[in-house]
Amino acid sequence: MTLEEAARFAVQVVGELAPHCLRIEVAGSIRRRKPDGIKDVEIVAIPKPPFLEFGKKPGLAIWLMLDELRSRGQVLPRYNKKGNVIAWGAKYRATNWRGVPVDIFLAEPDNWGVILLLRTGPAEWNHKLVTSEAYGGWMSTGLALEGGRLVSFTLHSDDEPTPIATLEESDVFRALGLPWIDPWERTVEKLSKRVAA
Repeated sequence: MTLEEAARFAVQVVGELAPHCLRIEVAGSIRRRKPDGIKDVEIVAIPKPPFLEFGKKPGLAIWLMLDELRSRGQVLPRYNKKGNVIAWGAKYRATNWRGVPVDIFLAEPDNWGVILLLRTGPAEWNHKLVTSEAYGGWMSTGLALEGGRLVSFTLHSDDEPTPIATLEESDVFRALGLPWIDPWERTVEKLSKRVAA
């Protein structure tokens, strides 16, 4: 898809999901403003709390809605080459949304920044982001990503890692001591130049 086509479709999907979310944003190639060759729509959302719908099991409204659309054949799981469902879980669902691949990732308020940053990408950026400085990456010593959260830890200690709240992407940049880079400028080369300056 072109950026215009993908963005238009993403707006429709966000419009359907938004009533079930506290916060929702388009990520991936669309957020990076990739002009064309967009293969899927990536969405990050903080869902509204679970509720009990009469006659149904408790669950997140966003997933109950998807299950309902799935029962009508409007939104289906995506399958890998072996014929297995890619993901239809509690935190991530890879869907075929009326013919377009749409990935939906759930976050919580305290890890929104990390999830949005990683789901925006690109892949080589993420690789540098999660790799320790000792191995040529940008992850500061004493920090790591665990379970979708940025955590601090003490080397050679049995203490549990301490989660660092990342309410916004800027919190991740600040924790890593990196300058802010807009999503459409996120390349390894651009950040490396900013760090060196």
